[in-house]
Amino acid sequence: MTVNFWILLLEAEDVTTSKLLSTSLKASQLKPGMVLAQNLYNDSHILILPEGHVFSDATIQKLVHFEEERGKAFSIQIEPEELSATISE
Repeated sequence: MTVNFWILLLEAEDVTTSKLLSTSLKASQLKPGMVLAQNLYNDSHILILPEGHVFSDATIQKLVHFEEERGKAFSIQIEPEELSATISE
């Protein structure tokens, strides 16, 4: 029965890849125009940037500075299309 389920799942045309990538980026790896895939919170669980935020030079520099101040990098999830387009350039 389990095998049949997997065959149906693998053959389904509407099954897509995960919205998020398995890797995350640090602020210094961001590029202007990338889109945030998940809300970004600080260590106190306060929202810093909402899902869907489009990064600009200014927001990237602020995050880089914030990472330097806190002594550790954020785990920033980017929409796959923006990430793959930037990597291929």
